[in-house]
Amino acid sequence: MKHCVTFVSILAVAVTLAPLDAEEPNKTAAAQEVRDILNDVWDKLESADPGHHDHFSEDMMRISANGPPVDWSITSTSLPSKEVFIEWARGAAEKWSDRADWQKSREILHVDVNGNRALVTARQSFSMPDSTKHLTVNNSFSEVILFRRVEQQWKLTHSLVMDYEQSIWHWDPE
Repeated sequence: MKHCVTFVSILAVAVTLAPLDAEEPNKTAAAQEVRDILNDVWDKLESADPGHHDHFSEDMMRISANGPPVDWSITSTSLPSKEVFIEWARGAAEKWSDRADWQKSREILHVDVNGNRALVTARQSFSMPDSTKHLTVNNSFSEVILFRRVEQQWKLTHSLVMDYEQSIWHWDPE
């Protein structure tokens, strides 16, 4: 009986301490690697770096899931060429650099890794005040991003954009 009490006591202590040693799905090395890659994708988008494309799989697909499911659509089934991407990204970067009052926010909310696949949820928002028109345009959306490990490297395979919202704030007349 004494051995049984000792065993149960050790088991109770082990069960109590086990969560202290367990890693959350967001804290694994693989999850951090996926986070780093997504942040690199966003950084390279901002700088019009052609290396942006290196993080995407050949079968990359972007899906717009705004409104009721009957309105969902595939907005792109592949990446534009690097030349088209660079031209577009440079134009966007120039537009943003000329407007210091415009603001962007990108946040990774959750990363879940399961073997060679990963799921990321993120939130992005953009605020663009226009003093000549006395209004501010705000855009925000949530995104579910899927990754797959291809030849030992994480590649972005699908992006599901949802909850897209746009609001326009009219400034009070002076």
